[in-house]
Amino acid sequence: DASLRLTAAALLADGDDAMRLRDAHRQLSALDAHAAAPLRDALLYLRARVGVPRDMGYPAARQLRAHLTACVQALPSTGAT
Repeated sequence: DASLRLTAAALLADGDDAMRLRDAHRQLSALDAHAAAPLRDALLYLRARVGVPRDMGYPAARQLRAHLTACVQALPSTGAT
């Protein structure tokens, strides 16, 4: 829930919200790597399944995918691929 809220906030943010977004990414990176694994899987699943034009237009889908990717990259890695 929190990661999707962060994604939505990032999509709606303007330049004034940069500090709040950095704090949010810091919170994601503080998660335990093993606890973050299911979250990573869920975010990657959502990113892969966003449909254009069914769910949204192409530019909006690109932005959503980019912000989901940023959340995934902020998560700690377990080291396993």
